[in-house]
Amino acid sequence: MSEWKNGKCLVYEDRHGNTRCGVCCAALFCDDNGDMPDTCPCCGAPLDYSIYSPAE
Repeated sequence: MSEWKNGKCLVYEDRHGNTRCGVCCAALFCDDNGDMPDTCPCCGAPLDYSIYSPAE
């Protein structure tokens, strides 16, 4: 499942609600400041969280 948008890989939620990388399926977690990673910590793919943005 590898969908790309504007040169970035779209993230998705698994059936348990965990956010995952669309390239390698690695679980994505926020850091101590509550920020999500810009790139996948496992495969290095740039991540696109636009599906979580408010609708325009």
